[in-house]
Amino acid sequence: MNRADTWVNKLYMYDSYNYHLYLPASIIYKDLTQLSFHESINKTYKPTGDDKWFCINQLYNGNRVNKYPVGVALHELPFFVAAHIICKTTAHPQDGYSLPYQWGGIVSNIFWVVVGLFILRKLLKQYFNERTTTITLLAIAFGTNLYYFSVFSIAMPHTYAFVHVAWVLYLTDKLYKTRKSKYIYLVSIPFACLALIRPSDLLVIIMPLLWGVHSLKSFKQRLQFLSSKFAPIITSFVVFMLLLLPQLLYWHATAGSWFYDAYINEGFIWSEPKIIEGLFGFRIGWYIYTPIAIIATWGLFIMKKSLKQNQLAFFLFISLNIYVIFSWWNWWYGGGFGARALIDALPVMSLPLAAAIEYVEDNWKPMFSYGLSTVILLLIGLNMFQSYQAINRVLHWDHTTKDYYLKVFLKTETKPEYEQYLLDDKIYYEDMLYRHGKVSSK
Repeated sequence: MNRADTWVNKLYMYDSYNYHLYLPASIIYKDLTQLSFHESINKTYKPTGDDKWFCINQLYNGNRVNKYPVGVALHELPFFVAAHIICKTTAHPQDGYSLPYQWGGIVSNIFWVVVGLFILRKLLKQYFNERTTTITLLAIAFGTNLYYFSVFSIAMPHTYAFVHVAWVLYLTDKLYKTRKSKYIYLVSIPFACLALIRPSDLLVIIMPLLWGVHSLKSFKQRLQFLSSKFAPIITSFVVFMLLLLPQLLYWHATAGSWFYDAYINEGFIWSEPKIIEGLFGFRIGWYIYTPIAIIATWGLFIMKKSLKQNQLAFFLFISLNIYVIFSWWNWWYGGGFGARALIDALPVMSLPLAAAIEYVEDNWKPMFSYGLSTVILLLIGLNMFQSYQAINRVLHWDHTTKDYYLKVFLKTETKPEYEQYLLDDKIYYEDMLYRHGKVSSK
């Protein structure tokens, strides 16, 4: 259960505070370039602790620029406006962060996750029966760290990106089944939203480019199809760029440039990706904290014929996405639960997950099908329990080791003597400083 003491006045903290910052800055304080109101907010709510200007860059022209993109705030906008109206008619402060605004963030987060699951259901139903689709959706919604970031740690970009990756897949499937140009126009919307939420998620363009490509012949046919749709593709790109205007205008107003890299002294270390640690390590390991991903990975190899022609797209996207995510200098991505950067790609993994569930149902004895369903149910329970552990700091957000994990496994509280099993601070900071040094020296 998400108790009030875990989120009241703690909802917009650190990263989530900065993603939300655009709304009070533009609607309430009319101050997007100086962000002067931040000091009073910091005194009242302490959203960034002792780091007064967390992820806000001071520019030479005297302006301050938010490091994070505008996409999350745009998705929160209607809920923020509703909260603002409520504050005007009640005693709550009209400061962008009081309780109604926090509830606006909660409702926004849940609303968009439900939209994403609805779109995903429409896609899954194109290939799988009702039972398989339902089990898959339950597994994704409650058996992965999508649940944690939907219920416990909201106002982060991953739940919003989840929606648009699902939408890209759905429109891609419709495009190649109908050959209609309208889907080329429409797909510009989720791509633009991904660019405004987490630009690295644009890697999902691999899916529409290679969807159905499984041989040299089909590759040539794809090139012919895309060349025949040249005009719609150009139009779609123009729409994509127009939808980026909120971000471009913000950068121009603050930094004086239409394009601005706000991630100063940060970047990718392509020669030293932390893939093993990111997948199997106990700090954030994907297969450790989202073991349902193991079933989904198996499903990649046993897809039914109607999906098998997309295997190249699946393997290439998933492999490159994992490589890119864990090549980031801060490969553990700060606080949270599990490999949060992989939440965005869960719609892609839902198809092989459904393929594994259906394969067992169709090819193995009923007892194995019921057995797999039971395993998924148990993994859902484990995920929900470990989410509870994470929000209550029984599981450490980025210092957990194998020994510590085993000490607190299925426990509702930790003990002071368990702290000796956490990752040593010296090792933690040495690794962080080494990797930060690699990118800041470039």
